[in-house]
Amino acid sequence: MMSILISCQQSRQEKLRKEALQTSIMCPIRIDKETTLDSMTYHQSDNTLFYYYSLIGSLDNAQKINNLRPQIIKNQLETVKNSIELRKYKEWGISFCYIYFSKTSHKLLLNMKFTKEQYND
Repeated sequence: MMSILISCQQSRQEKLRKEALQTSIMCPIRIDKETTLDSMTYHQSDNTLFYYYSLIGSLDNAQKINNLRPQIIKNQLETVKNSIELRKYKEWGISFCYIYFSKTSHKLLLNMKFTKEQYND
């Protein structure tokens, strides 16, 4: 029984790794006029999918992002909670980390991580 559980877990982890790699191969993916998905990775060590974005235009502004941080975090958590596309990952207890960088300065603007405890609340 234990080997079946380990095999299933490894299959999930391998599937996540492959899906993240396939998404990254298609990058950059323009999300909207100011947001681009640059890559996606899966870290088995903490069971987390990482999404790396770059921001341009009016969102490429550390002060503006900092001022909007509470609302951005609230909105992103609601998106994760309500996402049909993420349903299987949520059932697997995956954490989601969204990392935003400035396109011009390459500096970190925002880093949000949501765990199963947060999105199942």
